[in-house]
Amino acid sequence: RLLAEQEALNRALLEKLNEREREIDHLQAQLDKLRRMNFGSRSEKVSRRIAQMEADLKA
Repeated sequence: RLLAEQEALNRALLEKLNEREREIDHLQAQLDKLRRMNFGSRSEKVSRRIAQMEADLKA
């Protein structure tokens, strides 16, 4: 019984980890896109968005 509970917990934690990794990949792709956009035009709005996304990734 304890083993089954531990396995269920491990599966749940693994799924949560996979979900977080997908979210990080998505945010990284958005950040890369914003950086490319910002390279051509130094928009303060884009710069602020990049800074916010970088902070979110570090959290």
